[in-house]
Amino acid sequence: MWHDHESLFRLIDQHLGWYPSMEPRDVYKLLYQGVRGPEHIIGSEAAFREGLLAEFATLEAHQQFQGTRPAYVPAPDAEETARRNLATHLNPDGTIRQIPRQAGKLRVILNYLINAFEVGRVYTEKEINAILKRFNEDVSVLRRDLVDAGLLARERDGSRYWRK
Repeated sequence: MWHDHESLFRLIDQHLGWYPSMEPRDVYKLLYQGVRGPEHIIGSEAAFREGLLAEFATLEAHQQFQGTRPAYVPAPDAEETARRNLATHLNPDGTIRQIPRQAGKLRVILNYLINAFEVGRVYTEKEINAILKRFNEDVSVLRRDLVDAGLLARERDGSRYWRK
């Protein structure tokens, strides 16, 4: 394992010297195998791309919320019932304590969640799950509820999602 950035850069530089035609995916494979070991060799370009996108989605979800919401505070312009509902169902860090099943209360939580998604951006199911996992472990229920409420749209096969 690499002890610091400098030793990592030296390793990459060394491999680029040995293999001048290395592409970014080759560098990724080198790093991946260094961390995971040779039994986790990526079998295809499609598997590489899917793994890389999933890792980026997870990283992006963490970065999106890292340090931005140390404690949840309801928006001052929110309706009083929405504020009470959010206070009841959210933990101080903004994660969902309990997913309400009552339609009105659920809608308030879904309106809160939808703000984590950018308008005009297309997401994979893995990206949606990574973002929703920041709020609650039950990502399949939240994802389905967002689609059912008309806040997220998706392809029939579930391959792409976007905010409405």
